[in-house]
Amino acid sequence: MALTSAVRFGTSPATGIVVGSDSVITANAPSGSGTVTVTATTPGGTSAPGPGTAYYTYLPAPVVSSLTPASGPALGGTTVTLTGSGLTYTDEVLFGGVPVPFTAISDTKVVAVAAGGTPGTVTVVVRTPAGTTSGIPYQYVT
Repeated sequence: MALTSAVRFGTSPATGIVVGSDSVITANAPSGSGTVTVTATTPGGTSAPGPGTAYYTYLPAPVVSSLTPASGPALGGTTVTLTGSGLTYTDEVLFGGVPVPFTAISDTKVVAVAAGGTPGTVTVVVRTPAGTTSGIPYQYVT
């Protein structure tokens, strides 16, 4: 692998290929979807599918379409259900930029506990390895 000249994700070429050692290569995956095989090309040829084949699964971008409830006391502590898609690998939920405790229940549901805030509207954002949601409003009330 030390002489790797190309890496492909399915039929698409990777960029930023760095050969770290004879057994470690890093590369930037091109955009795509689904699950694809990853191949490496060396002077000896291109790796072929078989035992030990590397696969890469593209994750969908996260989307939050609703919050229930959409408002709560400014003191915080309200349990809020976020509904949407691509939420399985949620690694952060922010209420107005403040990280809050959460549990990813499924690909379509995350349950979070609202942080405290000043009365008014804040944006709730979910982050996953595939990206960040555009945000959805949550209202702090007195």
